Amino acid sequence: MKVSAHSLELMHQAMLADVEEPGGSGKAAFIPGMGISGKTGTAQFKKNGRMDHITWFVSFAPFQDPKYAVVVMVESGASGGGTCAPKAKEIYKTIQKLENERLNQMAAQ
Repeated sequence: MKVSAHSLELMHQAMLADVEEPGGSGKAAFIPGMGISGKTGTAQFKKNGRMDHITWFVSFAPFQDPKYAVVVMVESGASGGGTCAPKAKEIYKTIQKLENERLNQMAAQ
């Protein structure tokens, strides 16, 4: 199935808004200037006779020129936004730190 460029752009804009705008379910992954685009999710399933959840946050960054994709999935999580997005933020912060270290090493040469 082919997706139009317009539809793809709308989806990417919505994913950016999910992280960067107030009330977005992925807001806990926000890092100023990183341009993280994401989508949260939660699925219910029965486990040992009771309902449980699998939660996730899928993302890419930076928005304008994606270089990284991060997916965090947690069984028995509370929600994609509450459980997984903060973990994705930690991963993106580590990516930023490693990028900065690499740039500093290159500048020192």
